[in-house]
Amino acid sequence: MCDRDRARRPVLGDQHARRPRRHPARSPTQDGGVTVRRTTLRRIGVPRSLTRGWGLAGALTLVALLALAVAGPLLAPHPLDEPVADVGQLPGPGLWLGADQLGRDVFSRTLHGGLTTLGVSVGGTLALYLVGVPLGVVAGYRGGWVDAVTVRAADVLLALPGLLLALLLVAGLGGSGGVLLLCVVLTQLPALTRLVRTATLEAGSRAFVEAARARGESAVRVVGFDVLPTIRPVILADAGLRLRSSVIVVAGLNFLGLGLHPPTADWGLMISENRDIIGLNPWAALAPGALLALFTVAANAVGDESAATRTATRTAARTAAGTAAGTDPTDAAPTDADPREARP
Repeated sequence: MCDRDRARRPVLGDQHARRPRRHPARSPTQDGGVTVRRTTLRRIGVPRSLTRGWGLAGALTLVALLALAVAGPLLAPHPLDEPVADVGQLPGPGLWLGADQLGRDVFSRTLHGGLTTLGVSVGGTLALYLVGVPLGVVAGYRGGWVDAVTVRAADVLLALPGLLLALLLVAGLGGSGGVLLLCVVLTQLPALTRLVRTATLEAGSRAFVEAARARGESAVRVVGFDVLPTIRPVILADAGLRLRSSVIVVAGLNFLGLGLHPPTADWGLMISENRDIIGLNPWAALAPGALLALFTVAANAVGDESAATRTATRTAARTAAGTAAGTDPTDAAPTDADPREARP
């Protein structure tokens, strides 16, 4: 046997080590596909709590309802205010949800009503966070008289019940979409400000934040690169609950007749208008009520899953820190990992 043949002949001891492993092909619906999809969602910035379980189901439901609210007016088969049947007519051909107290198509008005209800609620929630997060961060980071003034102002608003404050605003400014948005912001601003302030105080005591201050970095840079990434899980966990509360405020005021006025299509207003004919056509009030309930349950699921994920992450971090230090994991302090190092 020549040297060339000996070189080509595999060694028996290394035969299994050199042979490549062949894994069975997995379908996209198996664990591998799910893991890939979760990894992709994480890479584009989707929180971990919204990539699995009830968090994913709630997020998909919220997206579907918001898409329905935006595209609903384009899909309505009948005009918004035109009577097309008898008063309180039951569902039938051409009238999927029957007629309301004026003979208008309930299905068409339901498709139109989502834009006002969810539009004002989502817009008010966004405005709430645009105001409340900076106030809480500034109060918690600066301290001193800025913190004292912010906390005392929040205490004054907290002393007024939310419904009473909303009634005062509506009585003084009238019922409109802008006033409803203002009610959403002012009724929830004190609680959000205090929550963000507390989270900022906790983040400001971390070692990496104190190190950034010692290096002479500006307050804007410390807040943007150290504080905000640290308190982001707290804000995300609270967002679902705030959105649910916003929907309740808007729908409640419209139901009481203190918000939008007829003939505007709104889910809360539709429940109030059609409660007198619920014996003739219950779908005239049940359809918008069911959509409101579905939206609030989905928002609750997102908020609860975000809070549970945050708690599990903090527990795992304390356990790892306690194990590394050789102490009881329940007594370990939160980790002081710099969020700048976690970014790719």
